[in-house]
Amino acid sequence: MPTTLEKPSVAYLEKLFHQTAIDSEFRSELQSHPEAFGISADLELPQSVEKQDESFVELLNNALGELDIAAECASTCSSGPITAICDGTTK
Repeated sequence: MPTTLEKPSVAYLEKLFHQTAIDSEFRSELQSHPEAFGISADLELPQSVEKQDESFVELLNNALGELDIAAECASTCSSGPITAICDGTTK
């Protein structure tokens, strides 16, 4: 009995392409076995995004630094409506 593939829905392809763009392991698996995902091998995939090389905290510190907001506070921080106090120093 021959196996036929149904045409994938647009929503399915969008999810597949999104995951392919952000997850390098998923992309490799998809490229190795496209038939397992219900697509043909000649389907062009979107470009993948670069893997992030900074942690979330580093990204937050950089973003806050660009806004002239101190983000280098130690673990004993408190904040009020106008100021943030870290280790006894107003930032």
